[in-house]
Amino acid sequence: MKFDFIIVGAGSAGCVLATRLTDNKQFNVLLIEAGSEISSDITNTIPLGVGRLLNNKNNLWSDNSIPSIPNFLRSVDWVSGKCLGGSSAINGMVFVRGHPLRFDEWANAGCSDWSYQNCLPYFKKLEDCRFNDSRLRHVGGPISAEFAEKDEISERFINACIENGYPKVFDYNADIPDGVGYLQLSSKRGRRISAAKGYLNPIVNRENLTILKNTQVTRILFDDKKRAIGVILNKDGQLNKAFATKEVILCAGTIRSPKLLELSGVGNPEILGQYEIPLVHPNLAVGENLQDHLMARICYQTTVKNTVNNILGSKILLTKELIKYFLFGKGILATTTLKSTAYIRSNALEPIPNLRVQVSLMSAEARIPGSSNGSFDLSAIRSSLDPGSAFHIG
Repeated sequence: MKFDFIIVGAGSAGCVLATRLTDNKQFNVLLIEAGSEISSDITNTIPLGVGRLLNNKNNLWSDNSIPSIPNFLRSVDWVSGKCLGGSSAINGMVFVRGHPLRFDEWANAGCSDWSYQNCLPYFKKLEDCRFNDSRLRHVGGPISAEFAEKDEISERFINACIENGYPKVFDYNADIPDGVGYLQLSSKRGRRISAAKGYLNPIVNRENLTILKNTQVTRILFDDKKRAIGVILNKDGQLNKAFATKEVILCAGTIRSPKLLELSGVGNPEILGQYEIPLVHPNLAVGENLQDHLMARICYQTTVKNTVNNILGSKILLTKELIKYFLFGKGILATTTLKSTAYIRSNALEPIPNLRVQVSLMSAEARIPGSSNGSFDLSAIRSSLDPGSAFHIG
């Protein structure tokens, strides 16, 4: 098989690239995905069904960290999407760009193309935002953005933040994200939107696009000039080769892109030597400097009765929510339990917010419908936006 471009991974980036490259009818593109499409079951389009998606091993890569002293010798689970759309098909749907000054920090460090002003046209191009006519937002893109619906608990959280001196922010993707407000979700009329739905589905029948599902790339092929010229494919145990006349583009995600590079002989020679992998090109950065905003949850009991635990444990309340959702795309089913967020500083010397606090309308322990002790639970979630530690993939 020979193509102009080979894209490894049909996740968030792979779906966008497949769309943009096949816009040019002169290009012949192969898109390879280790998983398949998410089932069209209606529950997979309901935002509150995220728990069901995260428990379907057919759609997931499930990895674990090595137990470490900072984690109290615990292993941390790391799941990512193994399906068309990748993690955008199974995530919490939070629609957020990031702080403008964070992008400018990258630009000032030498990555001039990554300034906020340079990225802004692409942020706007991807979105369909109909609640703000700001010049910083856009209507008509493939990924719809909607506000989470107001509710009593979120209102109390927002008001408590305001009373403690944090400003209310209407649109953290247009205003400076420094304060508290309602979350924006990647949904359309209450239905989940992924990169596959927004980008890939409209173009699957293009003659210049070939999609291989349930196919894993095991190695990148290089010529004698170290140029990537193709890949080795494994589908149902059968090995084949595919070649690219222009580029092989890795979009296999945070874990599997560096893993595939190392399996192909690109990485730290010392590590590759331990596994007797022939060295193609030394690169000490492969698999290094992984950062993530780990979350810590604190669970509370509350007398407010519109939590997920309470609603899912009551046939009457659940029936009302089902009617509200299927008629209007509203209600608790139109959220992944997260509705409000606060971007704050750990101290006044921080130039931009380095902490995020969110309220989940469900406690971390009560993942099954109904709380075990009959109380109505919620969770406060704190995460670091500027982690000081880095990890290794290997």
